Amino acid sequence: MKKKADFIVLGRGIGALSYLFELSRSYSPLQKKKILVISAQNLAPTCSSNTTSTVSLTGIQTGVSPLGDILFHSYEHFKNIIYPEFKDSNTIEKVTKKHFFINDLEKAKKRFQNVSNLCDPYLKTAMPGVLEADSFLIYPNQYQLVLEKKIQEKLDIEFADDFILDIKTTDRFTLISKGAEYHCEFLLDARGAYQKVFENFSHQKINEKVVEGCFLEINIKLNCASFYYVFDELNLLYRSITQELIIGSSSFEGNQMIANLATLSEKYNRLKDYLNLDLPPFESFQFKSGLRSKGPKRMPKLVTKENYYRMSGLYKNAYSTAMYLSWQHLQAEIC
Repeated sequence: MKKKADFIVLGRGIGALSYLFELSRSYSPLQKKKILVISAQNLAPTCSSNTTSTVSLTGIQTGVSPLGDILFHSYEHFKNIIYPEFKDSNTIEKVTKKHFFINDLEKAKKRFQNVSNLCDPYLKTAMPGVLEADSFLIYPNQYQLVLEKKIQEKLDIEFADDFILDIKTTDRFTLISKGAEYHCEFLLDARGAYQKVFENFSHQKINEKVVEGCFLEINIKLNCASFYYVFDELNLLYRSITQELIIGSSSFEGNQMIANLATLSEKYNRLKDYLNLDLPPFESFQFKSGLRSKGPKRMPKLVTKENYYRMSGLYKNAYSTAMYLSWQHLQAEIC
């Protein structure tokens, strides 16, 4: 079977959907093209749903580092452009993040100017920390469904469930699967960690690492509003609409589930020392993980080589950086 499209997007996670959403609201010539999205969720599931799915500024300022600049502008783009578009869809909640410092208090005081002792009904005792208003909890599955709906309303787009085995390029791109051959003029590779499979095809060496992110999740009714706490690097959040309590996350290079479970168990026990909250037993939680792409110096990128685009290195900030990098790229294409 042979199939043609003007523009093919590889991947159906937050990277691919963010680019398509920004394309749907841009003036890029690509908006009028026939688009085909190819992904194979059974063989190569996206990481987007297996993540704590949060957006916050975390004390980041501009002018300190290139990464900091991208994260700051990505956050501002999400807060001012993306959130207003989705705030009535029950897919994003704006909350005040409470960030507590236990082991890195002196380091925290250098990064945050307003560290003070914070009281909270769920804490056993007051702890030094900061309040970060305008932080966001995302309901990933629901958010991606709404994203797809908005995209389909504006673009001439189809979705194919297939696994690409090889990519060839002459004057056009040819993508080959077990039972099909796809041809296109423009190609976006937004498969995250799975891009490593095609490192030899890429127009430049792919230096990203494949990193496993993992966390614990349980459905439980807490009879309270959503919350977002951080204890040093450890997240505790509750999505009240879907009644999901999440503890994590941890990142590991490679895929070592036993080591990850042991680390999460240790973190779970630490949380119990801090909280008045009656947490369920550790063994009742579901262990969830996903593969993420981590670039050199954690830099996310959307690179272009003629009609070939590659989004990579989104790592822990995919829900904000993917939108901002896509918007930035499309603005450049127009100019």
